Amino acid sequence: MLKYSEVVETIIVEPVFLDSNELNFKIEILKNSAEMFKVRLFRLELYRVKPSFIKEMVADEAQYVLDTHTLPDIETVQHCSEERCLNEVLNSGEIFLNLPYKKPSENQL
Repeated sequence: MLKYSEVVETIIVEPVFLDSNELNFKIEILKNSAEMFKVRLFRLELYRVKPSFIKEMVADEAQYVLDTHTLPDIETVQHCSEERCLNEVLNSGEIFLNLPYKKPSENQL
């Protein structure tokens, strides 16, 4: 039997300011074929790209990359509901990044 996961929700988190840096995160909640949920955290990275075919051109590009360093344990835990999954990653972010966290209301989930 084919095992799969589908993205059931994507959340863009408001920017986090640490010192002079701005951190931007995206959270994806996935549901697997066994009806369990897990989360992936992405961080927005900026790249300066210089194409080889146009010497004077330089472009700044932004790309979300999988972030396995900020909250290293979140991908290994499975939850029985989408809400518990989201609460886990937001609570972990509050502890790690010292962010104020407000639990989303029922109609925000």
